[in-house]
Amino acid sequence: MEAMQKIKCLTIEDSNFPDRLRKLSGMPKKLYYIGNLPDPKKPAAAVVGARMCSPYGRCQAFKVRCRASAF
Repeated sequence: MEAMQKIKCLTIEDSNFPDRLRKLSGMPKKLYYIGNLPDPKKPAAAVVGARMCSPYGRCQAFKVRCRASAF
């Protein structure tokens, strides 16, 4: 990861807040992200995690990410 990437934040009131998230029950009130939001017309996936994950959780997230990146 690049040093000091800018973390961006959207709220549900922002026009850029993804419509797919708006439709979920229990949707997040804020969305923090680095980089660009995906094209809303294309399939997308995200990994949501905890700041203090276990070594097992970190390993599993890495495996899922590697498999998903093949698509």
